[in-house]
Amino acid sequence: MKTKKTGTTIKHLITFALIFLLGIATSVAQEKFKIAGKQTLAFTKQERIMIGDIDGHVLSLAEAQGVNQSTGASEFMDGAQVINVVSSDLVNFSGPVEGYSIVNKGNDSFYAKIEGKLTTTVSSDGSPLTTIEATMTWIKGTGKYEGVKGGGTAKGRYIAPNIYIMEWEGEYWIEK
Repeated sequence: MKTKKTGTTIKHLITFALIFLLGIATSVAQEKFKIAGKQTLAFTKQERIMIGDIDGHVLSLAEAQGVNQSTGASEFMDGAQVINVVSSDLVNFSGPVEGYSIVNKGNDSFYAKIEGKLTTTVSSDGSPLTTIEATMTWIKGTGKYEGVKGGGTAKGRYIAPNIYIMEWEGEYWIEK
């Protein structure tokens, strides 16, 4: 009788230990990291096609490259190369934009789907003021970011006709 009771107790302890360890592994895998950064980017390729249905209607495909500077509580890809590839459907340089952002540093990379809006107004001195607002969804990671999930938001502005600055923040976790 004692052996049967001991065997049952051991089975219960093993079951409890497995549940506990799986719970710890899941919580570690789902640890969330708040991240933020600032990117300065310059256009390396641009293709614009005038539509002609109304004044100022243009479709655009552009690639911009730059550098990420980590500004959040958790260091994230400081000094990494950034490549943004976006398409836009603009009227007077305002309208929806979508595309992808790829951040690379060594063997680690982070891919994001971008959806947002470009808005251009005219300042009191007659010069254009162009701003960007976007949401980002992390779609893939490599290296230590394999299995990445999460997303964020970004706001930016053009500082020259072909140069813009983006400030962004978000959160990510690694799914195993």
